[in-house]
Amino acid sequence: PPPPSAAHLVPLQTGGAHPPLFLIHPAGGNVYCFRALAGLVGDERSLLAFRARGLKDDEAPLETIEDLAAFYLEAIRHRQPSGPYLLGGSSMGGMVAWEIAHRLRAAGETVALVALFDTYGPGHLPPAPEGPPPAMPGVDLHGPRPADERALLRVRHVLGVNARAMHAYRPPALDAPAVFLRASERRENEPDHPERAWIDLAEDGLAVHVVPGGHTGMFEPPHVERLARQLRRSLRLALDDLDD
Repeated sequence: PPPPSAAHLVPLQTGGAHPPLFLIHPAGGNVYCFRALAGLVGDERSLLAFRARGLKDDEAPLETIEDLAAFYLEAIRHRQPSGPYLLGGSSMGGMVAWEIAHRLRAAGETVALVALFDTYGPGHLPPAPEGPPPAMPGVDLHGPRPADERALLRVRHVLGVNARAMHAYRPPALDAPAVFLRASERRENEPDHPERAWIDLAEDGLAVHVVPGGHTGMFEPPHVERLARQLRRSLRLALDDLDD
C-alpha cells in the first residue's frame, strides 16, 4: 500500500517515458507556484509536487528538513522504486530536495539532477524569524472561524515552522549533479548570491543560471517561460550524461 506521504504528492502532469520530476514546495507549503511551469516543461515526463503537512485541519507540520525529506522519500520510492531520480525544490524546497538526494545516494541510487530554484542556504539566508511560529487555528470560543481564515492561519503556521527548519538545517556534501536557478531580481532582505551556500557542497559541481523575475515571480508569466527552457535544458543534459 502507498505510504501516508503519497497523499501529499500532487500530480501536476502525468505521462511520458522519461523519469518523473519530483518537486518540493516552498516554505508556505503549497504547490501553486509550479502550475505554470508544469505546462512548459514538455510532455515527456510526469511532474509531481509535494504539498506540506499542516495545511489541513487534521494535520501537524513536520518541523525539520530531515523529517520532511524522510517523509517525502517514502512516497518517491513508492512511485519510482529505483533511479535515476530527478529532484527539485522552490526556495526551502530545494533544501529538502538536497537532503532527499543525499539519502538516495547513501542508499546507492543514481540521482541524475537536483534543481535548486533560488534556494537559500547556510550563511546566505534572510533574517531568522523571531519568537514562536503563529499558532495553529484552534477552537474559537467566540464562534467558529470561517474556512478561508482557518486556511490562512494554517499557511502562516506552516510558513513559520518551515522558516525555522531552514535556519536549523546543515546540508551535507552531495555527489550528484546540481543546478541553481537564481532569480535576477533581489529584494532588500534577500541574499544577492544564494547559490554561494551550495557551491562547496556540490561535489559534482553546481551549474548556476540566472533567470528573470524575483524569488516568486520567476514562476509566473512571462518569466516562467525562460525558467522552463533552462530547466528543460538541464534535465536533458543530466539524462544525456547518464548515457555517456
